[in-house]
Amino acid sequence: MNEWKTQKIKESLYPNSVAVLGVSDAPANLGKLVVDVLGLEGFPGKIFPVHPRLNELLGHKVYSSIEDIEEPVDLVICGLNAKITSEVIIESCAKKGVKGIVCLGGGFKEVGEDGAKYEQRLKEVADRNEIIIFGPNILGVINNEHRLYATFWSFKKGNPAGPVTLVSQSGGTACIMFNTLIDKEIGVNKWICLGNRTNLEFADILYYLEQDEGTKVIALFVEGTDDARSLVEAAKQVGTKKPVVLLKGARTKTMNQVAHSHTGTLAGEYGIFSDACRQNGILEVTSSEDMANVCKALALVPSVSGDKVAVLTHTAGPSILAMDALIQYNCPVAQVSDDTLKKLRGIIGEKIPVILSPNPVDITGSCVFVEPYSKSVEAVLQDDGVDILIAVYAIHREIETSAKALVEIKKRTNKILIVCILSSMEEMIEDERILREAGIPVYQLPEDAALAASYIIKYSRRKV
Repeated sequence: MNEWKTQKIKESLYPNSVAVLGVSDAPANLGKLVVDVLGLEGFPGKIFPVHPRLNELLGHKVYSSIEDIEEPVDLVICGLNAKITSEVIIESCAKKGVKGIVCLGGGFKEVGEDGAKYEQRLKEVADRNEIIIFGPNILGVINNEHRLYATFWSFKKGNPAGPVTLVSQSGGTACIMFNTLIDKEIGVNKWICLGNRTNLEFADILYYLEQDEGTKVIALFVEGTDDARSLVEAAKQVGTKKPVVLLKGARTKTMNQVAHSHTGTLAGEYGIFSDACRQNGILEVTSSEDMANVCKALALVPSVSGDKVAVLTHTAGPSILAMDALIQYNCPVAQVSDDTLKKLRGIIGEKIPVILSPNPVDITGSCVFVEPYSKSVEAVLQDDGVDILIAVYAIHREIETSAKALVEIKKRTNKILIVCILSSMEEMIEDERILREAGIPVYQLPEDAALAASYIIKYSRRKV
């Protein structure tokens, strides 16, 4: 771990001032888009556009060069080509005392030998002057806590800061992950694209995020790395303090060369990499949707003391899907006790024709109403053989749901409650909000609820 990198990453993500290079007054100019996004998102520091012939851009004074800016510059966002960036801009940044550069431009090692020479020079000057390079060949960097949107890309305005930090080689995948988490009402803390990783590796970012108070969960998208060992070692260390969830791209030999043309790095043998992740407590997932669902669970429920999972439902089919998934994920399945089943029989009513099984617990459609459903949930949570409960219920427009009652139950137990709501996304918005604000993860699909339970258990075992 390089101490100077950790410090410069922090200073670059919380800058007091930003210079934007490559601006013009053309409508879709990349640099102009960066200045626009910084303003729209409310960046609290100073913004210095740089162009040799412009005087004003979007209400900001334009400077002819970095050296002409009278005040200190912490971060440079550069959209210029590889030759100018590596031969001119990096030297100007060194003279100015810049802490970090967000290098948006391509044309470096991902395009071949000539580009690799430009990148090598960029690295040599940056390392010698202790300047962090985000990229090159990236969409940008975001720090939601500081309202720093160092990107030309357009996101929904005003996204709130949250507990999950995303680190990705691919800008497109980073966008998928960002938007999916926002849609799931889990805010993003930081969004860091690494691209070619000139002098900033996954391990460097992980060691910084280990100390970052706003980051509670770390999500990584990795295409390839020249130093898998350092990544795994860093994730192993950091994972003792906060979950590290990893999605690996280029898992097949066919896609290995595609990844090489994308960021200039071969992906390597996936099986070996995956085994290393498993042996070192890195929480690997295999899809972007699973990444979002797992991060959501771990952001709300970081750990659990036990690992036995029960499913309770008033409609049987979804509970069977949840149980199948739990077994597939090797989760210990709880066995609800006879005493608890007797309590449930009393709640349901002796005359209701149903045979109660120990797991999944189907309390039938007669318990769709708040009182019997919520009492049943509490009874199962009180069972000594249950550590995690997946509670499944459906929404009907004429029947009050149990969301508020479940929140009250959660206040009275240390056990983990995960809710699966059978409805459209539009119908479940209010219930999901009520439950999420109480620290209860909510899912639309029973398989996703089971996945969440399995990763909560995996990470809890990892911390022991």
